[in-house]
Amino acid sequence: MRKAFLVILICSVFCVLNLSAQTENDPIPIVSWKISERLGNITPTPFDTIILNFQNRTIPDGFSTAYGYTGNLMQPGQSKIFFDRPLEDRFIFKDGFYPFIKRPGNFDFTNTKIPYSNLTYTWGGGNTNKEERLTGIFSANVNKKWNLGGYFDYVYARGFYENQAAKQTDFVFFTNYLSDKYVLHAFIGADNINNQENGGIENDTDITNPEDANGSKRKIGSKEIPVRLSNYGNRIKDRQLFLNHRYNIGFYREISDSTAGVPINQIDALSSDLTVKGKVFESEEDSLGSIYRPTERTMEFVPVTSFIHTVKYTYDSRFFNGSNIPANYFPDPILNNTATHDSTKYFALRNTFGISLLEGFNQYAKAGLSVFIENEIRNYRLIEKQDIDLIDYFPEIRDNRESNTMWNSVYKENATYVGAELSKRQGTLLTYDLRGELGILGDDIGQFKISGNAQTTFRLWKDIIRLNAYGHIYNLVPTFYQRKYHSNFFWWENNFHDQRRVRVGGIFSVPTRGFQLDIGVENLQNYIYFNEMAVPDQTSENIQVFSAKLNQNFTLGVLHWDNEIVYQTTSNKEILPLPALSLYSNAYLWFTAARVLRVQLGADVRYHTNYYAPAYQPATSQFYLQKEVEIGNYPLVNAYINLYLKKTRFFLMAYHINQGSGRYFSLPHYPINPFHLRFGISASFND
Repeated sequence: MRKAFLVILICSVFCVLNLSAQTENDPIPIVSWKISERLGNITPTPFDTIILNFQNRTIPDGFSTAYGYTGNLMQPGQSKIFFDRPLEDRFIFKDGFYPFIKRPGNFDFTNTKIPYSNLTYTWGGGNTNKEERLTGIFSANVNKKWNLGGYFDYVYARGFYENQAAKQTDFVFFTNYLSDKYVLHAFIGADNINNQENGGIENDTDITNPEDANGSKRKIGSKEIPVRLSNYGNRIKDRQLFLNHRYNIGFYREISDSTAGVPINQIDALSSDLTVKGKVFESEEDSLGSIYRPTERTMEFVPVTSFIHTVKYTYDSRFFNGSNIPANYFPDPILNNTATHDSTKYFALRNTFGISLLEGFNQYAKAGLSVFIENEIRNYRLIEKQDIDLIDYFPEIRDNRESNTMWNSVYKENATYVGAELSKRQGTLLTYDLRGELGILGDDIGQFKISGNAQTTFRLWKDIIRLNAYGHIYNLVPTFYQRKYHSNFFWWENNFHDQRRVRVGGIFSVPTRGFQLDIGVENLQNYIYFNEMAVPDQTSENIQVFSAKLNQNFTLGVLHWDNEIVYQTTSNKEILPLPALSLYSNAYLWFTAARVLRVQLGADVRYHTNYYAPAYQPATSQFYLQKEVEIGNYPLVNAYINLYLKKTRFFLMAYHINQGSGRYFSLPHYPINPFHLRFGISASFND
């Protein structure tokens, strides 16, 4: 309680200072963008000033229309919407934590006229099951070209069920330098995830029929429900070092009336967001404490060719420890009958060299073309049965032997790719990008990926119409951990064929009407999955997946009703089970009180139909097939209020207000968290 009170007090003080220093209509003087990890291409993104539905960003349910997870924040999860699932990571143990781990490709780089910072604190539950999260970001420009920043994310969740605690510490340092001729992005990330594994509850009847289960009419608390595992936990470390830089060759030209206001390159596109009344803020002085003064810009740099280099180093490790091996939960132990101390490590070093002929440097350059060559070196470390005595299967002895690698072996991979990208990003009538890559040497020879999308925007009477077509063709060499893994409970050596995935789809949207329809179909050949024995398997059968997602928002004065409905069907429900229908519906009032306080007051519901949802195996951190129990046909209802005052956001949520007897499970044997209150505050500071 003291820690929570201290955090709230600090945030409140900053909020008061922030409110006194800002006016309601002050814009946040900052722009943000994402980059592609391979070539460093810039895609401008809206800066995080979201007001509506702030509460949904603090719960796992908000990650997808339908999301399955094993507990609170920082517990493993998986989207129940197939098209929302990313490709498997090479270090597959991170897949369940995908929404939490920051990567260079999903991180927002920033540029700001004055230093910017934000603190966000959320908590839910009581003393014994409290879930707390504190995130912060700081961004400041040394000068108009060079930005430095830092980000942290701290989560500590005690869990609403026994043996379910989770903890994360995530730190990121980032910097970018944007000039006409030289552009640089750097990212250093360190993520540590520690979570207990309880294996789910022992008896589902403790949820579905609690009176019959405990033999009395007394309602038992969630912490009193017996769970399957004790003294088990997973620990994951993720380290990423990333540097992308490019040198542009081009020429300067005077801005004419025909070119004024039209960004020629990515840097101009970002700079145009920092304009006031058609003028660009420029200063030779340091932005820290200096005053930007508007000056007319008469010359612009037109890049013609870019020389690109990207280097990325990744280190991952995973430790699974436990004792008191229960009967009939894990397979028979392979290395030790009383305790488990599994570990594996992975590192990769990737270098990419590219040349890009840029779009728009003259009237004939209607598209940009990039080509690249890439090499990646990978190392994996696994336990080897022949190198270890059963009596030595303990950390203190294992660590002493690590120096001479007697207790595990190193497997090496080397892969070389070539690829190209054709893109047209200027204009609104038609934009597109087409990307392709091919493994030409090493362990990934023959792997290729071709993907692309095209979009157009036009007006039809008073409405804006947007059409988007997308697709990809992948031939994927099975990853190392799909082929090979060694541990106390699971030991496999597989010889899989390449997977082939073909997806096509289109999006039709009318933003002025709050309407969007996304229809897609994917064909899977040689699909790799985890079977009912929780080990990797492969089918030669072609599997088709069809998905249609409809978004329709209604507005009547201050009354709003937002809806998202997803229909999915699969040709093989035994191997790829999916809920046929998933929906999210949110009804709320959106109004201004006392002229300055923005208020969102409402309730939302999440629901999906019954299906045999994948189960979760803690020993491998993977989701696998099961035919024991169906999950679904249960609505999750939350009520909330969001408040936005200048640059401070608050929310109060009543989570799972419809809790009662019923099958409220997120995954097999993992219940949805019971009713509790959640609170959050987020404050931004510009000074």
